[in-house]
Amino acid sequence: MYVVDALDKAPYFDGVKESGAHPPYTGRHGPAARPRRGHFDHLRPRGRTARQFSAANLYATIRLTLTVWEHYLGRP
Repeated sequence: MYVVDALDKAPYFDGVKESGAHPPYTGRHGPAARPRRGHFDHLRPRGRTARQFSAANLYATIRLTLTVWEHYLGRP
């Protein structure tokens, strides 16, 4: 699993009709968030690392949710 910071991406569905675009996203994207010493604690929610912070936060939230459900269900 990974997060892509999609730049200028049109929504897949605008509430009325589909855009015709489908995953995976292959367009322009922002730089990947890179860990330092195994952590992402150098990223800040403001300034030049704000978008990377948001991507890392999204990944961590989804990863934790999956971990909790895998534990609850007893399988991946």
